[in-house]
Amino acid sequence: MDVRTNQSVRLYRNCDELPIWNFDQLISGKGFEWLVYGYDGYGEREVDEEKCNSIFESIKEEYFEKSQNQDSINILMLEAEIDYLTRRYTIVHALLTVLKTGCSEKNKPKFYNELRRWRYYLDEKKPLESEIKRLDNQHKSSKTLINRKQVELENMISTGSKKITLLRQKIKLQRTLSMQLDLKRISVTEWLEVNREAEEVIRTNNYGKPDTGD
Repeated sequence: MDVRTNQSVRLYRNCDELPIWNFDQLISGKGFEWLVYGYDGYGEREVDEEKCNSIFESIKEEYFEKSQNQDSINILMLEAEIDYLTRRYTIVHALLTVLKTGCSEKNKPKFYNELRRWRYYLDEKKPLESEIKRLDNQHKSSKTLINRKQVELENMISTGSKKITLLRQKIKLQRTLSMQLDLKRISVTEWLEVNREAEEVIRTNNYGKPDTGD
């Protein structure tokens, strides 16, 4: 439900619908609220995290298929992986903290299921204390993995195509194509096409008009 309007939430479901501004917010880990139609960053939205994650994974796959810039794709994929690992680290930390400090027998199965959802498998046949200790060690190792991925991302950006902000990209495109772009209205698909058009203009300006065969 939409907390602010108390109406059913409508979600963007593909690159043709999703504005590039929302896509950038989602990739930056700002929250799945940006999948909600008309969300402007104000107010609260109650969304189904699992459903939204599934939709966004599908949108990212579509983006990868449509994008022809492999450097950008690699960076985007790594950023998405780091975002997932970071969210998992935070959630698992909270779950383990509750189990370590005390949790009712009635609620324990819910916590075990939630841990499994994040790929932390607790063996209920073994002593709880030893299992929590084992998962705690796994959790600490995941922080090392996150740090390693972040270093990998920094190296990828510094040695490859330097990532620039969406706003900076917009300014460059507007200058190249002599047109105005509304980041909150233009879809991801349209954004990719505008980028390809700009690349064509730059090639034409640098090397002359391409041979059309006429």
